[in-house]
Amino acid sequence: MHRQRGVLLLVDGDLHRAERLAHRLAHLEMDIEIADNGAVGLLKAHELRPEAVVAVTDMPVLDGYRMLDALRSQQATRDLPVILITDGNSQEELVKGWTAGADLCIPRSQGEADILATLHRALTSRRAWDHQPQELRLVS
Repeated sequence: MHRQRGVLLLVDGDLHRAERLAHRLAHLEMDIEIADNGAVGLLKAHELRPEAVVAVTDMPVLDGYRMLDALRSQQATRDLPVILITDGNSQEELVKGWTAGADLCIPRSQGEADILATLHRALTSRRAWDHQPQELRLVS
């Protein structure tokens, strides 16, 4: 039986940064799609039904928080796992992400190598998210 690869949706207003992250996550054996703002990310989430979304909070058109709020308010995308990469490192910003419904919040100040390692751990253990209640998680 042929198993179709899952899709990971990266949503980032900085296309170069998104492409670099996609390249570094290629080993996950998922098809990686990129959206360059939250509005396009929202449309692609409905169209592609990805296994997970990784989005930055600071984007043009529709920021990551508002995109997440829209995903959570719609039946078709309500349970979609979303990882937010917050622009700052403040507890307030991370709580804002959790309040919006993020499954995981990662501060960008963690640095690219640590963000990549955290994403790898989260995405490779993704199946566990299907069977556990959503928790508030702080990664720093």
